Amino acid sequence: MIAGFDWWLLLVGIVAGAGLSWLVLADFRRRDEEIAEDEQALEVDWIAGALTTAGRPLDEASVAEVLRLHRAWLAGPASEPEWPAGDGEPGSRSGLGD
Repeated sequence: MIAGFDWWLLLVGIVAGAGLSWLVLADFRRRDEEIAEDEQALEVDWIAGALTTAGRPLDEASVAEVLRLHRAWLAGPASEPEWPAGDGEPGSRSGLGD
């Protein structure tokens, strides 16, 4: 009788351990592709406001462009971003405080 209980207890322990491991190792952060267009506009407003409050004002169009380029970068090399003419070579650090 006790041997049957031991197997049941072992099975419950394995399932509980697997569930606890999944909860600890799971990544619940949001991904860029999960953010809707209307939420992206709120993100742009929030970032522009935070930078202005910090004493580094930046217009919303520039913030939106930076976020667009960031999402293109995360998408990988298949979606090579188009670089504006006259801004130097892609990958140059001009204007980044170097």
